[in-house]
Amino acid sequence: MELSSKGLRLIAQFEACVWETYPDGDNMAWGFGHNDPELRPHMKISFKDAITLLREDIKSRVADVNKLLKVSVTQGQFDAFVSLYYQKGNTYAPIAADAMNDAATGLAASMWPYFARNAKREWKKGLRDRRLREQKVFLTDDYGDVSWFQVWHHGPVNRPPDEIYHPREDEF
Repeated sequence: MELSSKGLRLIAQFEACVWETYPDGDNMAWGFGHNDPELRPHMKISFKDAITLLREDIKSRVADVNKLLKVSVTQGQFDAFVSLYYQKGNTYAPIAADAMNDAATGLAASMWPYFARNAKREWKKGLRDRRLREQKVFLTDDYGDVSWFQVWHHGPVNRPPDEIYHPREDEF
């Protein structure tokens, strides 16, 4: 399966876009959470390049999710899995995929809120909100309004975004 357009927009909305590099774990990141050891402080990226990197980053996650899932799933279920798996260090997608592969769709769906921990295993409210929205997509194919995402011109440091961007269909 492939990630849907709505699934791509959902991930972009979760990740938000940052035009300038910022510290993210051991490396710098920019765009929609693209993490790279070659990045240096104060580098800037265009929206077009940020989208290109997002699409490239997602390709490997889509391939991995396709390997994890051995059963047919709905588009919403697939997109929710890719979103869950998109976050680096996430070890939860294989657990949910095992439940799906064992025909335990309800069990897989019920796991989503419990996957609200970061790579350091710390519980985060923001991740719980994301997991609940992914769970809704998984259960209902309802993505909500994915026509916008947040933008920071400089690193996202505990402050509101600099703008809310509504990309045109041909931009995304």
